[in-house]
Amino acid sequence: MRYHNLDLWIDASADGDYPLRASCERHGESGGLLALDPAELGEWQRALDAGEAGRAQQIELGSRLYAALFGTSEVGAQFARCRAAASGPEQGIRLRLRIDPPEIAALPWEYLYSPKEECFVGASIHTPLVRYLEISQRIRELETTPPLQMLVLISQGSGPGAAREKAHLLKALEAVEGQVEPTFLEERVTCTAISDLLLERKFHLLHFIGHGEFEDDRGYLLLSDEEGGDEYVDQERFGSLFLNHPTLKLVVLNACEGARVSTTRSLVGMAPQIVKQGIPAVVAMQYAIYDTEAVLFAREFYFWLFRSWNRGRVEVAMAHARNRLGAEFPESRAVGAPVLFMYAPEGVLFDVTGDRLLPLGLGRREMHTQREIIRTRERNIRLLMEEQRRTGDPAAAADLSRERAGLAGIQRRIRFRNLSLAAAGGAALTVFLLLWIGVFNLLPRWLQLETYGVWIADAFAGKTVDERLALVGISRDTERSVGRVLGPSWRAEHARVLDALSRGGARVVAFDMYFPRPDPRDSAFAQAIREARERGTAVVIGTDSVVGGRPRVTPTLRGEVQHWGVLCLGSRATHSAKIMPLLVVPEGQPAAEGVPSLALRSVAAYHQAIVVPELSNREVDLVTATRDLIRVGVSEVFPVREAQPGCPSIWPGDTVAAIVLDYSPLATLRGPRHRTPYEAILNGSESLAPDAFRDRIVLIGSETGEDEFRVWRGMTVESRHGYELHADAVNALLRGATVRPLGSRGQFGVLLLLALFAAMLVYLIPDRARLRLGVLALLLVAYLAAAVYLYATQRILLITLYHVAALLVSYGLVRTLQRRWFS
Repeated sequence: MRYHNLDLWIDASADGDYPLRASCERHGESGGLLALDPAELGEWQRALDAGEAGRAQQIELGSRLYAALFGTSEVGAQFARCRAAASGPEQGIRLRLRIDPPEIAALPWEYLYSPKEECFVGASIHTPLVRYLEISQRIRELETTPPLQMLVLISQGSGPGAAREKAHLLKALEAVEGQVEPTFLEERVTCTAISDLLLERKFHLLHFIGHGEFEDDRGYLLLSDEEGGDEYVDQERFGSLFLNHPTLKLVVLNACEGARVSTTRSLVGMAPQIVKQGIPAVVAMQYAIYDTEAVLFAREFYFWLFRSWNRGRVEVAMAHARNRLGAEFPESRAVGAPVLFMYAPEGVLFDVTGDRLLPLGLGRREMHTQREIIRTRERNIRLLMEEQRRTGDPAAAADLSRERAGLAGIQRRIRFRNLSLAAAGGAALTVFLLLWIGVFNLLPRWLQLETYGVWIADAFAGKTVDERLALVGISRDTERSVGRVLGPSWRAEHARVLDALSRGGARVVAFDMYFPRPDPRDSAFAQAIREARERGTAVVIGTDSVVGGRPRVTPTLRGEVQHWGVLCLGSRATHSAKIMPLLVVPEGQPAAEGVPSLALRSVAAYHQAIVVPELSNREVDLVTATRDLIRVGVSEVFPVREAQPGCPSIWPGDTVAAIVLDYSPLATLRGPRHRTPYEAILNGSESLAPDAFRDRIVLIGSETGEDEFRVWRGMTVESRHGYELHADAVNALLRGATVRPLGSRGQFGVLLLLALFAAMLVYLIPDRARLRLGVLALLLVAYLAAAVYLYATQRILLITLYHVAALLVSYGLVRTLQRRWFS
C-alpha cells in the first residue's frame, strides 16, 4: 500500500474548546473545532468498560466520534480531498491522531466509524488509524534477517491461564513459522531477568502476556520480584528496560488496560511511555479480550507483519487484524480494543531483505512497501545529519554511513529488479520478432523441439484412425498388374474400381489425382461417376486450379463431376508441423466463394452438407440438408504473400484457411483394416469382404514414390505418400480434432511468462548457482510436460523451440546483468 499521511491535531485552549487541525501532504492544512464534549460519551464508555456494548452501540459511538472529527466543513472537506487523491486500490490515507488534551486522548478513537462506508475506519487497510507521537528519533537497525527474535514474557501473576495463553500464542505463530523465533521467559519474570536477556541477545519484538492496571494516572504491569512474589511495575520502570536496545522495534502488551492513558495528564500511560523510550511501535489493549480473540488477533497481526506483501509495516498489520476481529466477533468490543502507538512516520519497522542482493516483491504493493522503507531511511539520514552537525559525534557519522549504505542497497535491489523485468520483456519481444519472421524455421527439423512433444503426445494419447476412412493405394505392384505406368490411360481402370466401390456401398470415393487432359477413356470414367452418383456414392476429384468457379478438368468429365477439391499441400509450415489448406478464398472474393480442399470436400460430401465458411471465428461450418450444423475447426487463417511452388490453385493475395496436419499412426493407416491394394478391387479379389467399403470415405492415391513427403517424428523420419497426408486431414476432420497453434497474443504471452520465470529465477536465487540451474532444469521439464499435455488433450500446439529460446535468452541476460553490475 502507498499511504499519504493525514495528521489530525486536537489541541487544548483556555476557553475549554478543542481546536482541530488537519494536515495532508498534498492539500495543506485546514482547521476547525472538535464538536465534542467527552461527558456526552459516558454511557457508551461505561458499556464498553463493562463489556456490554454490542455492535450497534459501538457503531453509534464510532459515528459520533466520526461526526465530531470530520463534521466541521473544512476538516471534513480536507479528509474528502485526501481520500479522493488516494482512491486507487493500492493507495490509502494513514490517519495519525496527535491529541494533546488528556481527556480527549482517553476516548476510544479506535471505534471511529464511517456511516458512508459502513465500516470502522481503523479496520480498513485504506485508512489505518494510529496514535502518533512526534519523537525525533530514527528507526534504528532497519535491516533484519529472518527469523526475527521474539521475547515472550509470561509472568507468574498471569494465573492458571498462562499455559493456555502460551499454547495459543504458539498456535498463532505457526502462521509465521520460519519468520519469527520465540524465546519464552516464564514464571519469575523480573526486571533483572528481562534486562539480562535483552543484553545477552538481540530481540526484535517483545510480547507480554499478563495482567495490567491503570491507577492514579499510572500504568502498571504485574511481574515478579526478586523473592518470587508478585510486583506491579509502573510505566517508567518497565519502559526504561528498553532504552538501549535499538533492534527492538515492537512491543505487544496482551494485558488489561495496557493502552489506557491518563485523563488528566497528556500522553501518560504504559504504552506511550514505552514509545518515548525509543520503541517505534507499541500495540496494547484498552479493554480485556477473550482468549479466542487474542489468538485470532496475534495470528492475523503477525502473519501480515511478516508474511504478507506489506511485511514490516505495523499499521497495515493492525488494520487487517482489527478487521478480522470485527468480522469473527461482531458483538464483542474486540474490534476497538487494540491500540497502536508509534512514532514510525511510515509505519515501517523492519527491512527484512537487508543490504544483500535479495529479492523484493514484484507487484505494485511490494513496490509501495519498498518506497516507504526508502522514505524511512531518508528520514533517518536527515536526523543523523542534524545530530552530526549539532554534536560532531563520530558515532553519528558511523551510523550515517550505515544508513546511506542501507539506502543504496535497497535502491540497488530495486534497480536490479527493474532491469531484470526489462531484460525479460526484451528477450520475449526479440524472440517474438524472430518467430514472426520465421528465423528458427530455417533450422534442421531435428532441432525443432515441438516435433518431440507431438511425437510423445501421440505415443501416450493412443491416437486412432476413424473406421469411416479407407485407403486404396496404387503401388508399383499395381502398375505391374495393369501393365503400364499410372497416367491418363488408367481412366478405364478407375471406372471399374469406382463401379466396384459404389456397388459395395461406399459413401464417398475421392481421387487424389488431377484430370486436366482429355483421354479416349474419359467417357467410361464419366459414366461410372454418373452411375455411382445414382447409387448414392459421391465422387470427389482433385484439381490444381479453378477457373470461373469450376475445376480445370477434361470436358467429358466436367459435366459429371459435382465435387472437387484442391490437392495442394502448400509450402508453408507452422513451425515444424506441415499445414494443409482447407479452404482457398480467391483475392477479392467473399469467403463463401472459397474452394475447399479434397479432404474438406470429401467430409462435406460424406455428411451431404454444404460448406459455409466462418473464417472470423476460425471455423468452417458444414450444413446438412436437415439443417444440422457440423463445426470444423481451422488452425490458421492467413493471406498468401508469395507464390506457392507446385500449387497453382493458390495465388498471392488469396486467403487460406488451413489445418495443421495431425498425423495418424502410420502402421494403422497402412494396415489391412484401412488400406486395400488398388489391384485387389480392380481384379475382384475374393479376399475382400462384401461390405468392406460400406458407408466409408474411400481415398484413392498413388504410392509410386513420385508424391512422397518426409515427416519428422521425434528423432525419426517417416515417409508418407501425398494421399496419406490427405487421409490424415480427413481423419482429423472426422474426429473433430483440429490442432490449434496459439495465436499471436497467446504465443507472446507464453514467451513473456517463460522469460519472466527465467529472469526471476536469477533474481530470487542470486547466490546458489547449482540450485538455480536445478530449478531451471525442472522448469524446462515442467514446460515440456505441459506442452505435451496440451497437445495430447486439447490439440494446442506450442512453439517449443521459440519458448525455450526466450527462457534461455532471458536467463542469460539477467545473469550477465547480475555478474557485471550487481555482484
